[in-house]
Amino acid sequence: MARRKTSDTSKIPSSERDTSSSTADPVQPKPPQPSNAPQAKPADNDRPASHLMASEDVLATDNGYVVVGKIGRSYGLNGMVFVQSFTDPKENLFHYPSLWLGNKDPICFSRHQTHAKHLVAEVKGTTDCDGAKRLTNQLIYLHTNHLPKLTDGQYYWHELTGLTVVSTTGRQFGKVEYIYDGGQFPIMVIKRTDNTRKQEILIPYEPSVIQSVDLDTKEIEVEWDVDV
Repeated sequence: MARRKTSDTSKIPSSERDTSSSTADPVQPKPPQPSNAPQAKPADNDRPASHLMASEDVLATDNGYVVVGKIGRSYGLNGMVFVQSFTDPKENLFHYPSLWLGNKDPICFSRHQTHAKHLVAEVKGTTDCDGAKRLTNQLIYLHTNHLPKLTDGQYYWHELTGLTVVSTTGRQFGKVEYIYDGGQFPIMVIKRTDNTRKQEILIPYEPSVIQSVDLDTKEIEVEWDVDV
C-alpha cells in the first residue's frame, strides 16, 4: 500500500508539444512539466523495433536522440503506413526538420492524413506495399537539439529516465526505468534497489509528490512512502 503527502513542488509538462523528448505506450521512456510545455511521449522509446535486430537500432542507446513515433502496418498499395505519434498534438511529428530510424537512416514523410482517427502517411521514397511493410514497427527518432528549450522546473521525459528516486526521509527507491502517460499525471516506473521481491514501483509525477529534480546529481526527491 502506498500513501502520499501533499506539498508544492516543481511541475512537469504533460506532453511534448510543438517540438519544431521520452518510453510507446510506455517504455523507453520519453520522459516528462506544465501542460503547455512540449514533450515527446515516452513509452517505447528505448525498445528496439522488432523489425530491426537489437544491434541495428543504435539510436536506442544514444542519449542524443528521443523517440517521437513508431511506424505501424502498411496502408493501401502506394507505400503509405500507419504512424503512431508520441507528440502532442500528434501532427507535430510531421513538422520536425529531420527524423531518423533506429539504424540512422533518415526518414521523411511526403504527406499525411487522418484515417478513422489514426494517422497515415506516405514515406518519401516508398512507393509500394512491400516497401511499406519493411518499415513496420520501426521507431522514429528526433535529435534532442531540435527540442525547444523549457523553462526552469520543466523537464522532458527522457531527461528524467535513469535518475535516482529518493524519499524526503532519505530512502532510495531505485532509478526511473521509463515514464508513461497516466492520464491526469505522468507515471514513473521505478526499478527498485531496496526490494528484490517487488522489482518495480509506480510513482506519479505530480506536484504533491515531486519535491525537487536535480539533473546534476541525477536525483528526484519525492514525498512518498511504500510499505515493504
